[in-house]
Amino acid sequence: MPFWAIVILVLAVLTYFYPGNVIRRRRMREFYRRPSAEDDWSAQFPERSPEAIRDFLVMFTDAFAIREKHWRVFRPDDRLHAVYRALNVAPWNMQTDSMEYEIFDLLLMKKYGVGLRGFVEESTTLGQVFGRIGATTPSAPA
Repeated sequence: MPFWAIVILVLAVLTYFYPGNVIRRRRMREFYRRPSAEDDWSAQFPERSPEAIRDFLVMFTDAFAIREKHWRVFRPDDRLHAVYRALNVAPWNMQTDSMEYEIFDLLLMKKYGVGLRGFVEESTTLGQVFGRIGATTPSAPA
């Protein structure tokens, strides 16, 4: 393949993916710039250990393909759908989603035996999901 064809191909790929990534970073900045929400979680769920809260939020960030270092910024009142929309931004962009809800559901089922099916709506918050799994004990790792 000639060099000019490779350059055109690379530019076409960058033109397709780059605008979505810029918009995604801008929308996620709303979350990333926040201070730690650990105190909010502890206040809303005083009976739950900090480790349980951290495990849940790390599972959430894993499912939504967010860097693990950002787990602290998510609050109990954050809507799952708001995070989803921030990550899957442009309607003109033909990219499909990364199956965030489905992965989160599978991870919750595996660890707690409770999933998202029949429970999640646009207004469902992280705190509501955490409260739902609160009554269950984590399954032993396989």
